[in-house]
Amino acid sequence: MKVKCVNRNKVNGQGIYSGIKVNYEYTVLSIECYNYKSSFSKSIGDNILYRLIDDDGVVIPYPSTIFEVVSEKMSPSWIFFKENDESYSLIPREWARKSFWDDYYNDVEDAVYDFNYVKEKLYYEEIEESSLRNKKYSIWIEADEWAVGEWDINNDNTDVIVEFEDGSRWIASFFTYSNINKLVEKNRITGECLEGKYLWSSDMILVDEVSRERIEEVVDFLINKGEFEGEFECAFKRCEA
Repeated sequence: MKVKCVNRNKVNGQGIYSGIKVNYEYTVLSIECYNYKSSFSKSIGDNILYRLIDDDGVVIPYPSTIFEVVSEKMSPSWIFFKENDESYSLIPREWARKSFWDDYYNDVEDAVYDFNYVKEKLYYEEIEESSLRNKKYSIWIEADEWAVGEWDINNDNTDVIVEFEDGSRWIASFFTYSNINKLVEKNRITGECLEGKYLWSSDMILVDEVSRERIEEVVDFLINKGEFEGEFECAFKRCEA
């Protein structure tokens, strides 16, 4: 998730934030929410905070109201964490423990290691997202290779591979809503999946129709919304020297 600073004025009216610049973008490390009556939120002037690394290299929570969101993509490593009755956060799983931030600011070795490791992952995720938007790609649809008449766009499923110009390949399985019911009925007869009591497929995407037009539309939408990597699995990524 990335945000852009739109205002450096402190919400409580006591000066400006010197560690950030207007129109600069920052990667959000965690989102923290506090009871609006808590002394901490009152001291900052906002009860929703973005913790980030500012231009001075300091890790600090800033009020959300001085930023606008430029990338809505949330890291898959973020989880809901309630530290106490006055605060909770969306935070990387590795940091979701009480006293983590106190340990980090006090240079406790384990906390510093966990911070640096996860920070690199968060920054890499943002780089990957922005880079995908600017890459050309092609879409291979398994159903394209079926015999004429076998592909029912209203009641079917097919594997889809998206290959980008850097050679990376991403895979997902597209199912129509009606095809789910068809598969459940089949499994009740064959006994698969506990006689139809559950249905599972890796990287499943549900659509109203499984036509090439709809698949291309969905892929384009996911890439531009920054949600592609959360729905497709990377099957191959070329290593760069």
